Amino acid sequence: QDYVGADVNSTSSPQGGKTSEVWVVDSTPPSMIFVAWDAVRDEETLQVTLQLSEPGTVWCQAAELSSVSGAASCREDELQDSNSGADCYFESYVKGNGVSTFQAEVHEAYRDVEVEVNRLSTRDGLGTPLALEAKTGYKLLCFAEDDWNI
Repeated sequence: QDYVGADVNSTSSPQGGKTSEVWVVDSTPPSMIFVAWDAVRDEETLQVTLQLSEPGTVWCQAAELSSVSGAASCREDELQDSNSGADCYFESYVKGNGVSTFQAEVHEAYRDVEVEVNRLSTRDGLGTPLALEAKTGYKLLCFAEDDWNI
């Protein structure tokens, strides 16, 4: 125990194992754990309860089902992760545009956090978001990242 708490002092002849002010990069994203979902307050608001394996931020967004024609927002089958500048890019769509951003800060691992979603972002994220409609099917998508985005 004395060795662990003592400063290294010299790299060629260490006197201990403690190295002050050294940061280790966390290069693994948090794992997301689905807990539950429900319609809350009204039939136009969906709530998802999630946990992360480490502190971070989680975003959620609704997408219209593939069977919807003429969708003003992204359908679930249109989401892609190959072109970040194109419409329906997964990360940008789920993170929202400010008006339709639904997120939760996760300060402690394996603690329930709730995200409520009540609007659909437009395809390009620039238009006025659309309210979710009661008794309509949606795909609820979530994305999480570390507190320190690398």
